[in-house]
Amino acid sequence: MPRVERTIIIAAPVDRVYQWWARMENVARVMPHIRKVQRTGPFTTHWEADGPNGQVVEWDATIVQDLPQRQLAWESRGGPVPNRADLDFESLEGGRTRMKI
Repeated sequence: MPRVERTIIIAAPVDRVYQWWARMENVARVMPHIRKVQRTGPFTTHWEADGPNGQVVEWDATIVQDLPQRQLAWESRGGPVPNRADLDFESLEGGRTRMKI
């Protein structure tokens, strides 16, 4: 599985940034190829994304790490798109947040 890493600084306090990402449905707002993320349980979600040739691909994911305002991670469970995301949150001066994806 390819590994992609990015670090961004967000002009918002860490608690707000963490809460936004913890609401997994928001992922579709920032990743254009993700059509929808739907919560299916306290730690599970169902994903729909644009696939090749106009097809829609779907998979389920589970939250595997949840340390409020510090770390959030999820990984796919079956399906055609094996993936995992790890988000690390760090509070910065001035009410900003460093987020490493």
